[in-house]
Amino acid sequence: MKNNEQYIDEIFQKYDTIKNSKEKKSFKNSFVISPMNTFLKIVTIMTSFLAITGCATFATHYIIGKVFKEPKIMTYQESISVNEGEKSKLIDENQAIDLAYKELQDKFNKTPGNITEIKLQKDISTYEPIWIIFYDNSMNVQVNAISGKIINLSDWTIDDTKVKSKLSKDEAKIIANELYHSLGYKDEEYELASFKKSAITDDTNLYTADFSKKYGNIYNDFQTVRITFIPEIKQIVIFVLFDYKFDNNEQVITKEQAIEIAKQKNNSLNNGKDKIKNEEAELKIVKSNEYIYAKEHPINNSDDEEYITNETKIVTMKDLNDFEVYLVEPRTRFAWSVKIEYESDIDLFEEYYIDATTGEIIGGDGTK
Repeated sequence: MKNNEQYIDEIFQKYDTIKNSKEKKSFKNSFVISPMNTFLKIVTIMTSFLAITGCATFATHYIIGKVFKEPKIMTYQESISVNEGEKSKLIDENQAIDLAYKELQDKFNKTPGNITEIKLQKDISTYEPIWIIFYDNSMNVQVNAISGKIINLSDWTIDDTKVKSKLSKDEAKIIANELYHSLGYKDEEYELASFKKSAITDDTNLYTADFSKKYGNIYNDFQTVRITFIPEIKQIVIFVLFDYKFDNNEQVITKEQAIEIAKQKNNSLNNGKDKIKNEEAELKIVKSNEYIYAKEHPINNSDDEEYITNETKIVTMKDLNDFEVYLVEPRTRFAWSVKIEYESDIDLFEEYYIDATTGEIIGGDGTK
């Protein structure tokens, strides 16, 4: 079986007749100097060839470059630390306190208690610097250290289990829209993508509404306003703003190609140990992560391992406060989410994120 580069070479060999011609020279110049001018032509040539051979290779990846960059290894503390050079560009502690207090009162109609702790660190998902402020009245906020805006709020000053549920789901949904608008958001900015009862406990009286940006018919979970609230008293308990930059990349890879790419990688990782029951793929907006990469390049954070059975082991971490992690550039893109389910009494699956433009594996998920 030919590898990716061999297929690419064959494609360009078809144009050997212009090898020394002026056209070839012009083609090379336009490709190097302005690759986007020839992108569509190259994709068409390669896609046609791949359709004939039936090979699900990463043709466009070869042309436009890698999306998934090699993750960096560092300790967890290093990954969330803000250095002195970065601090000079951020709002300081007093500014964070003042901005948070003003926004809590003006935007959320809440009054925080006395501050018990404040710390500056990087968000573990976005790697953006944030101020985390804890108050003595069971309230805390996360403030973006660049914009000064609250991106996360938890308010447990009111016990939702003490508020009797009287409203229907449809009535609660009306309240969710009211709260959304009260925060200053407009209808055209986000759309109600998900609405459900939050089953934290049996007697909980909380609903969660996700207002997301929409691209075509796909909601972007990573550009979302999430509101968890008590409908009877119109009180927001949890607010989260997800605001990742979205690449809005083109779909080039087909569903069938994505499944084949995932199957090939799964075969190399699984070695046929688990029998596949089902394969399915869905076009989604995903965030790149290290899940699949780490399976091929595992980090050893264990100090000691004691095997109980062939399937179970006890692992002692070297340092619970300073273990090593992979740092992955947090890019959100259109990708095929290929889910491979295994025959089992429990829900076992691997999920592969296949970039819709390049065919790269940019992350995944699973329950193995």
